[in-house]
Amino acid sequence: VSHELRSPLARLQVALALAERGNKEQRAALWPRLHRECERLDALINEILTLARLDQVQDAKQSIAIDELLSKLRDDALLLEPEQHIKISGAQYCTYQGWPDLLQRALDNLLRNALRFNPTPEPICIEVTQYIGELTISIRDHGPGVSEEWLNQLGDSFFRVPGQVQQGYGLGLAIAKRAIEQHDGTLSFNNHPGGGFIVSVQLPLNS
Repeated sequence: VSHELRSPLARLQVALALAERGNKEQRAALWPRLHRECERLDALINEILTLARLDQVQDAKQSIAIDELLSKLRDDALLLEPEQHIKISGAQYCTYQGWPDLLQRALDNLLRNALRFNPTPEPICIEVTQYIGELTISIRDHGPGVSEEWLNQLGDSFFRVPGQVQQGYGLGLAIAKRAIEQHDGTLSFNNHPGGGFIVSVQLPLNS
């Protein structure tokens, strides 16, 4: 955590030092950079706090309409990425007993991760299936996938796949994994045989 916090703080300190030594025009040019670094620092702290709070005792479980939840996540995602196309199948009339905020945060992080790598006009496919005692939600993108050597480390806190242009803080998948584990579920990451990447959420129906 300290390593991750030091990077934006160091950039912020450098920009502040340059602003102190610069003239009015130079200082004005640095304000956007200072603002960006503050936003990055705030986002990182929020993700760290979210990850820490996932271990707290949760309230009673509630009935969650999976089709409504996924439709809301799709609509929210398309506000930011209107050029993308998200297909949902199998979610109609599907319900699950869980913690709505936790499950929403997990699925939102997984969907946003898919959006980061999915090329338009290829769709992101969300498929819901129910078997005896288990609910599965899979999210597939058509991006470059992940090298097999890194698949087992996806979901580890602060892990980022080496060489990827799209880099975050390495907490989005960790938060999703912890939230699913709170539901006694599992999260698996794989390259799709037909190309792209697929993440599968397995949730027990009798817990």
